[in-house]
Amino acid sequence: MIPILDWLSNQNMYDPKTVLGAQFDLAKRTNMADYAIDIYKKFHEVQTEPEDMTNKRSEVAKTYSQFKDPATEPAILKLLRDDQEIMNLRQAGKFNFEGLKEIHGMEENEVEILYDEAKFLMDCGQYSETCKNLIWYRELAPPESDRSFQALWGLFAAQILDTSTDPNMKMKTLHMLREAIDSRSEKDCSPLEKLQQRTWLIHWSLFVFLRREDAARQICEFFFTPQESRGGDRRKSAGSNEYMNVVQTNCPWILRYIGAAAVIQNWKRNTQELVKVIKQEKDSYSDPITRMLQCLYVDFDLEGAQEELSNCESLLKSDYFLAQNAFANEFVMCSRKMIFTKYCLIHQKIDMHKLAGQLRMSFEEFEKWMVDLIRAQRRSESNAQLDDAKIDTENGIAILEVRYPSIYERIIQKTEDLTYRSYELAGNLSRARLK
Repeated sequence: MIPILDWLSNQNMYDPKTVLGAQFDLAKRTNMADYAIDIYKKFHEVQTEPEDMTNKRSEVAKTYSQFKDPATEPAILKLLRDDQEIMNLRQAGKFNFEGLKEIHGMEENEVEILYDEAKFLMDCGQYSETCKNLIWYRELAPPESDRSFQALWGLFAAQILDTSTDPNMKMKTLHMLREAIDSRSEKDCSPLEKLQQRTWLIHWSLFVFLRREDAARQICEFFFTPQESRGGDRRKSAGSNEYMNVVQTNCPWILRYIGAAAVIQNWKRNTQELVKVIKQEKDSYSDPITRMLQCLYVDFDLEGAQEELSNCESLLKSDYFLAQNAFANEFVMCSRKMIFTKYCLIHQKIDMHKLAGQLRMSFEEFEKWMVDLIRAQRRSESNAQLDDAKIDTENGIAILEVRYPSIYERIIQKTEDLTYRSYELAGNLSRARLK
């Protein structure tokens, strides 16, 4: 929440006092005493520091010194500061709990100090050090430790907040966590707990997906691609719709991000599957993005889609995940293309001035964009190619001839997802046998 509140404080969307109050309520529950004191001063417009906060700062400093002071530093932390010894243990295959117990006489409670220090450092805002401790803990903890799974959650949270962590490392941890959740048995995790964990994973994944250049593809693969098709164990992988079912059950607002990704990625099968979900959930959740897709694919209301697209532009500016990268601009351009393509399927003569206005573009910008789009359509293998298009710039009219696919092309398109459906069927059969 800290990054979101920091972003909101600069957007002038809410009363600054309200945002500061939320920041203080969050900060005072952590070990970031200096951060909490600064917010307190801004909120109350004073220079004096509250006594409870200064006392907490002293307590945090004392605990920190116990972990870092050579005189009181735990043996496990001293060992992990010795890079040469770590390298020797790794080369000998002894960098694990059994190896440390054999060579250094480490006990299980000493290894647990890594977890405790990581939790303390996380509350202090030292996310890079937290990541390092939790990676070590997962290597050294006994295999039967219940905290290993919790440490994976902590590692993912710390990587999200640590701006220096490689984005590919965050993706790797995300998939590790997904596999860990999906593979948990009912003895270790009830269906309700698994639903809650998947819900949290979906929300946390937005911090990772929407900071990548390939955000749309990653989101579509996460929600639509069967896990076994990426090389996982088919017997243990979740069904292709498991996470979409979670969205429908617990968090339908995530359809905003899936819808935006589907528009950009433009995978026909995914879009069709998503539109079915949007139609089912329209009474429980809708926003300009989901309504635009419904107008295009369910109601066939082009004017409604154009109106919702204009609403999308203001929505994108007010959404933390969508407003800070090129994803928003790409979504708008792909939406215009999608609306234009649908428009061309039912019109042979286009009033370019009118359509440019509906798409919120100048005539010159629209003309250039339209020419580029028609050229791209000619090179593509989409359902309907725009051939022999003629543009009368003087009168502001475009005359289009639409070539529809032949019966053979339609058969190919209808059967191209047989592999996907086969994976899904095989996965369902495997799970039925296991049950």
